[in-house]
Amino acid sequence: MAHKRHSWALQQLKRLDEALAAMDWAISLSPEDRELWLAKSTILMDLGRDDEAMELQSKAFDDEEFAEKYHQDGLKLFGMLDGGN
Repeated sequence: MAHKRHSWALQQLKRLDEALAAMDWAISLSPEDRELWLAKSTILMDLGRDDEAMELQSKAFDDEEFAEKYHQDGLKLFGMLDGGN
C-alpha cells in the first residue's frame, strides 16, 4: 500500500505530523486493516502520545485471529534468531 510506505518514509524523516496524516489517509482507505492501526501506533508513540498508541494496539489485538497471526509470526522470528529450533 503506497500510503503506508509514504507514511513510513515520513516517519523515518521525523516528519511525524505528516506521517500521521498519511497513515490516517491509509486507514480511511482500509479501515479494517489492523496492521495499519499498529503502524499508526508507532507514529503516535514517536509523538509522545503513548496512551493513544496503547489504546490503538489494544483495539488491534482484540481480534483473536489477528493476535494469533502476530503470535505465530513472533514464534517464527524467534525460531530463526536461535538457529531455527
